Amino acid sequence: MPQARLVDFWARAIAARSPVMLEQLRGVARDLIAARSALRSVMPAEFVNNPPIDLLYALFAADDQAMMVPPLITATGVSGPVARRWLDVLVDRDLVMERDGRVTLTEAGFVMAAEACQAIIESRTGAAGATLN
Repeated sequence: MPQARLVDFWARAIAARSPVMLEQLRGVARDLIAARSALRSVMPAEFVNNPPIDLLYALFAADDQAMMVPPLITATGVSGPVARRWLDVLVDRDLVMERDGRVTLTEAGFVMAAEACQAIIESRTGAAGATLN
């Protein structure tokens, strides 16, 4: 990763971890999880399911950005094998790490989820870059 991108990466990671900002971003993730769950009750699953996003949001909203595998898979609303395949992709892309049945966001996964939630906040307020940059 070039030096400028690395500095920008850590600046965003630090900003997103401020207690007030982190709670705001996690609130967006929880809202998205709830909205997707509500959609699953009225729409065909194939219209709603997006396992990698669901996995990242569930981890981001979780305490310490970590969960055991079974409840994490349940949070996706897809079958175990499908969720497992996506967990493997996220591990390969260094967005999560898995150890002893516990999945945790890496720094890159944390920043990606935080930026996704920040983009949603910005889309609602029109304040592009106001908080994380």
